[in-house]
Amino acid sequence: MENDKLKYTKVQEQVISWENGPLILIGAAGSGKTTALAARVVEKIKLNAGTHKKILVLTYTQVASNHIRKIVAEHVERLEEYALIGTFHSFCRSVLRSHGAHVGISPNYVEYTDDSDMLATLAALLEDSTRGWSDEIRNKDHQDILDFIKLSKRKMLSPSQLKIGYPSESSVQEMANVYLAYDEALSIDNAIDSDTVIFKTFELFRNNPFISKYYQSIYNTFIVDEFQNITDTFYTVLRRLTNDSDTDIVVAMDEAQQIYRWAMSMIKPRMRFEENYSASLLMFNDNFRVPANILEIAEQLVRADLNRSNITSSSKQKGNIRVRRYSSVEDEYNWIVKDIQEVVEKKPSSSIAVLTRYRDQMDPIILHLRKAGVPVKVYNSELLFQSEVMRWIYSFLNFTIRNDDKWFGKLVEFTQILFNSDISEKLTTDLTILYSSVTEKRWKPYVQTINKYLPSNLHIDFEIQEIINNVEKLSSWCANFLEWKNDGYNSDFIHESQYFTQKLLQNIASSLSDFLSILKDDYTDPGKEEGVVCQTVHSALGKEYDHVYIPHFREGVYPALLEDSSDSSNVMNDERKHCYVAFTRTRRELTITYSEKSEEGFNFRPSRFLKELSLKSAPQ
Repeated sequence: MENDKLKYTKVQEQVISWENGPLILIGAAGSGKTTALAARVVEKIKLNAGTHKKILVLTYTQVASNHIRKIVAEHVERLEEYALIGTFHSFCRSVLRSHGAHVGISPNYVEYTDDSDMLATLAALLEDSTRGWSDEIRNKDHQDILDFIKLSKRKMLSPSQLKIGYPSESSVQEMANVYLAYDEALSIDNAIDSDTVIFKTFELFRNNPFISKYYQSIYNTFIVDEFQNITDTFYTVLRRLTNDSDTDIVVAMDEAQQIYRWAMSMIKPRMRFEENYSASLLMFNDNFRVPANILEIAEQLVRADLNRSNITSSSKQKGNIRVRRYSSVEDEYNWIVKDIQEVVEKKPSSSIAVLTRYRDQMDPIILHLRKAGVPVKVYNSELLFQSEVMRWIYSFLNFTIRNDDKWFGKLVEFTQILFNSDISEKLTTDLTILYSSVTEKRWKPYVQTINKYLPSNLHIDFEIQEIINNVEKLSSWCANFLEWKNDGYNSDFIHESQYFTQKLLQNIASSLSDFLSILKDDYTDPGKEEGVVCQTVHSALGKEYDHVYIPHFREGVYPALLEDSSDSSNVMNDERKHCYVAFTRTRRELTITYSEKSEEGFNFRPSRFLKELSLKSAPQ
């Protein structure tokens, strides 16, 4: 458990040995904040030896918690005995599993993480004619209603509080009624949505101080990374866990990477923390990852808003910045694919990422890459896996805990693909008949039906709902199934089944619902080691690549605002932060592209940020 302090900078060493109360670290992307936090965890574990105290390490993204865990695990055996390292959300999830009954949450609840699941519940509710909803509510876009409910939870407002707060506004009163009925409908299905996880943890600690004191008795050190994206709700939870100025707490943040304002990340988190905890401040002014010229344009975007001192790059390599414009979107995609092929040919070991602002912008790029035979790693995919067997298993597991139309549709789709044609038609028919008639025992009848079409050595004879405790049986079943199909060596399946098994073993104490949520949050494509990463800017937070491509760099995307929006508005400053995050994922070469016309022939205008940064495009 020794730290080799020779490898740390002076400011990192200060963090590692800090004993002077609450501390906030401010630094840019790639400045070494997370590395310093991980080293502090190792040092604190060493100091805690012989005590029953543990360390609580919380991050906003799974990427950051994985990074810290990996570093600490290299120095500490049996890490789970000394520290809990996870996301804000996973911590709240574990609290509710243990103590949620105090706020009406069953310990075996199912968590809805996708809007489609939540919207299905909402649609059924609003279509119920016995509830007497007004025409205004029934005709209102369901996504708008769901967004209202989410926003209310993120503002820590219950239905009753909304009613009390807006007594004369009939529309708010009825929306509060929908909010209440929505939560009740979820409760009937033993489900809660993602926002409820943190909101109910806040209510739990507020209404039951003895529970927050229980956690205080377990943890004596608190470390929070990516603090810039913390929500008001979780900040309130954190305050309940700590004792303000007397607490051993260190938080790290980069205000330029606050890109979750749409999810209600806290306004001015640095100022709030300094005031509430009388915290000291340390600045990280060096950058060890991003080339100086790329860092300079990224900093130029956010410098005026953040009013921070210059961040200097310690990278010895000058980065390459390219801006390309094309007459059409199709030309833009084709050039990106061709250029990536050339990069791979010259240096196969290079890491490459295509970062899009929105998920739907990623799909056509993925199709173009795959059509050209370029291996692709996809993040944020609903199905996650590429191999037929793992897609079928993943769909089936989701269906067993949700039993809804969406996942039944996925199960049928991959049943038709996976099984031989003479089996799939009959099996699909049987499953459909079963789905329309069975209301109890959600998964057992389906297993029995599937077993009828499998040889005896492939019968599913283990408890699906207890799949986490049947890892070896599941792995064996997968291998036998592949052999039965005569698929031979299927590299996607081999990698994915090994990855799936590894994740099961890492989360052996989780429920199936939590495991599937963790799997989705934590997913990193386990397929071919080579491959172009395709992901959104949000999901790239905390990651880095040799070559970064940013397509669609035009008005309406960067920034996602009307052209007459004020360049100095708070919203526009948030838009600049998205660009900052995208640019600072780069280790060697940054490529920005845009097209002049849409597929329908509409004209596009290049992003105003290009002019602001004096970046000129080269026509192709």
